[in-house]
Amino acid sequence: MGHAICIMSGIRHNPGFGAELREVEGILSMFIRTLNARAIMSDQVPGMEDPEHFPYCIWYPDVASEATYRALAAQYPQLRYYVGRACAVAGYVDLYRELDLLPDLSIADEARDNRHLPGAQVIFELIVSQPVWWRVMDDYNRSVSLDSPSSSRFRLNGDTAVRSTLDLKRRFNPDLTHPGYNDGQNGNNPSPLDTAVPAYFNITEDWSTDKYSSVTYCSSHHPWIFLFGPTKKT
Repeated sequence: MGHAICIMSGIRHNPGFGAELREVEGILSMFIRTLNARAIMSDQVPGMEDPEHFPYCIWYPDVASEATYRALAAQYPQLRYYVGRACAVAGYVDLYRELDLLPDLSIADEARDNRHLPGAQVIFELIVSQPVWWRVMDDYNRSVSLDSPSSSRFRLNGDTAVRSTLDLKRRFNPDLTHPGYNDGQNGNNPSPLDTAVPAYFNITEDWSTDKYSSVTYCSSHHPWIFLFGPTKKT
């Protein structure tokens, strides 16, 4: 499992890496999803027939051109909210307007995180000015509710794996496993990873694995840490 995560991280961060995996018979869907995400971020719209091959995060570590995202949404309308999220990261306000999406909380969170871009600020204002907000995207399960989205009584609460948090890295540990990447050796028993890292989000499917760990994984970048951690005395 650990090596699989490293491969997916390598694919996502290095155009062309692992491309030969597409030709491997019986290759796991998670590898194809990552290859497709990398292709999109490299301004290519891949052919995707199996829904299991649709990637969730198509905006990290790179964003594609506005034209690429527009073509992606036209070819795969079921990915339009993913494209809308990418618009919030890149500030593509014109394309965001074209998509005609429900005011989604995750996209609003993402736009707020990228308000240094004028287009993202406009997207943020377009969403928060609406009387009703919706929960279409689900970062916990890497899914969208296109047919039955739920309205939300709550406003922005940091319940999104926004772009800036994806730069926080965990040092690779080959001993860690996770039920989501069962290698057949541990059955369904709880794994060390469940307690070793926060179980919030894994939208890139590689658990932010790298050669090093960020100095503070849970820090001021995550305001919700104050809900369960002691505040500093001054």
